Amino acid sequence: RKWNLINNDYKRPMPEITQSSKEIIIDAKLPNMLKKNVKLNYNYNTLEILAEKRKGKGLYVAVTLPKGINLDKSKMSFKGSKLSIVIPKTLKNVRRNK
Repeated sequence: RKWNLINNDYKRPMPEITQSSKEIIIDAKLPNMLKKNVKLNYNYNTLEILAEKRKGKGLYVAVTLPKGINLDKSKMSFKGSKLSIVIPKTLKNVRRNK
């Protein structure tokens, strides 16, 4: 599902995205946020990151992901105010890139 953010005051920080033949790494700085305030949503090849301290105020990041990823095996970590998400590519996609 999509989040309705039209009338809300969300800052939109730019994540750092790196990609190798085996995985995609998304690093996003979410200052002054706690892990419990972070929500992830995946919809139509878009990964949405929403971090809210209170309703209608917070940070929002949307990243369009390529086909050929394995979200079921993705890993997330949150240290300090940095969110890191590692998403492996499917074996079919990895072989094609070599």
